[in-house]
Amino acid sequence: MFGPNTARAVAAAQESGHDLSAVAAAPAAASGGTVAPARPTPEVNASGRLRQLIREAEGVLASNRSGFRQDVFVVVDLARHSSEQRFFIVERSTGNVSGYRTSHGSGSDPRNTGRPQTFSNANNSHQTSVGVYRTAETYSGRHGYSLRLDGLSGTNSRARARAIVIHGANYVSEAGRRAGRSWGCFALDMRHRTAVIDRIKNGALLYAPDPNR
Repeated sequence: MFGPNTARAVAAAQESGHDLSAVAAAPAAASGGTVAPARPTPEVNASGRLRQLIREAEGVLASNRSGFRQDVFVVVDLARHSSEQRFFIVERSTGNVSGYRTSHGSGSDPRNTGRPQTFSNANNSHQTSVGVYRTAETYSGRHGYSLRLDGLSGTNSRARARAIVIHGANYVSEAGRRAGRSWGCFALDMRHRTAVIDRIKNGALLYAPDPNR
């Protein structure tokens, strides 16, 4: 379970309004999948709600300096429609933000509206789990090159047992249409899967707060 009080760290970040910290970025690892990555997604202008979520994630990192990589982190804004970019990689050395489309669980959106309404940590719920994650090891499974996640909040503590991971899927496209639904995983466009996984694997923070809070 997540050690320090996440809510307190997030609240402190909200009050401080500090900018992104300058920390040396590690070089991206070499590609390890079978699908060639597409060109990098254009950088995103982080403003409004996204900037607030980035500040909250920075607060989590500030209170857990030894628990996460300090060069890069991910924010997932589940308040956005699945046709929009909502999986954001933040480079702390530059403050650059790259956005990607991602799926949510079918159980979180049973009518396939493109917006998740409910979230769960329960087995077989097929719902997305919200909270603080840490990226872990890569592996090759039914979806090919994939990245395991460890859930560090009470709302996502069963992530590994539920096989909630990051993987590529043909039902997610950067073309702008509504993404298909997963069983709770953060699925990405196959063309970006390998580059994204290799950039954030092995200890990066993935912050996916409840949009209904």
